[in-house]
Amino acid sequence: MLTLAFVSRYHWGRAGGEDEQLAVGDWFIGHVAAHLGMANVAARFSGRALERVRATGIRGWLLASVYEGMARASACLGDAAERSRYEAMAEEALDAIDDPEEREVVEEQLRSI
Repeated sequence: MLTLAFVSRYHWGRAGGEDEQLAVGDWFIGHVAAHLGMANVAARFSGRALERVRATGIRGWLLASVYEGMARASACLGDAAERSRYEAMAEEALDAIDDPEEREVVEEQLRSI
């Protein structure tokens, strides 16, 4: 799965993906890496996703999702304080999302940390 996540991100980069697709690709690598217990990889790619989202001003479900990714990476690193901080940021970003389906996706991600 990690290989597929890297391949997906590589192809978005080569295809001229927009900032949103590139951030999702980085988030996905971080997500998979966290599930595999690869804390440093999870933190690196989750951080890249967050940097891209912040730099471009992306809001909504993707902002909430990258905060979830940072919470997951922090949990993988064993950093409970950062996990809690990013979970709170994700919850705050969720408050701005009106679409119940988009909210549910991120809420499920948060529950699975």
